Formats: sequence, structure tokens, C-alpha cells
Amino acid sequence: RDRSPSRGLGDVYKRQALDTLNACVRPQLLHMLSWLAGTRTGFAVSAGKSGADLPAYLPAGCWERYLSTYADAEPGHVWAAVFAAATLFLDAAHQTAEALALPVNEAEAEGSLRYLYRVCELPADASEIF
Repeated sequence: RDRSPSRGLGDVYKRQALDTLNACVRPQLLHMLSWLAGTRTGFAVSAGKSGADLPAYLPAGCWERYLSTYADAEPGHVWAAVFAAATLFLDAAHQTAEALALPVNEAEAEGSLRYLYRVCELPADASEIF
């Protein structure tokens, strides 16, 4: 992380949001959507390479929501994509958990979203998150 004195935490986190979305969040979101598709098909189909076959097995509008998680480097677009990914993941987790009779850790989900909102709102010269 860039620790130069001219960079505050807000600036650093905003620059890292796109990297994190692409490298960490989206692969796990795709994995969750694969599980959701599996619950809808009895786990009898493959999601295909990079999820190419998923659109046929997901609820209406779900794939379009997934596509909205792609963004250019404009900070406002990145954060919109981050929140689109977070809410889609949570929706898919709820549907998958319900189908498999599993619990969802609501406190963890709420805390994760709260943290994301806080980081998104950090001023560029912030020295701490909370």
C-alpha cells in the first residue's frame, strides 16, 4: 500500500477497490452464483468456463445484475459495482441457503456492508477508518 505522506487512507482504499473487486470479490460472487444455479438444477449442470453457461440457470435478471459489477476506473462507477456485487452476493446467498436449509450469518453480512459504506465515504486524507 502506498504509505507516502501525500496519500490518506481514503485515497488508498478508493484506488484499491477496483483491484479487490476484480481479484477477490468477483470470483467468489461467480462461485456463489454457481451454487445458486446448482440449487435450481439439482447440481446436474456445469456453470461452464468463467460462468458462460450460468445465465440459463439463474433467476430472471440475475445475470444482468452480475454484469453490472464490471466497471471502468471512475471512482463512482467502481463503488457502484462494489455495492452491486455485495448485494447480489447476499441475495444469492439467501436464496442458496434457503434451498439448502442453511443459515446465513446476517450480522457478518451487515457488518461487511457497513464497512464498505464507511470506506466508500472516507475523505481522501483520512488517517483512520473508524
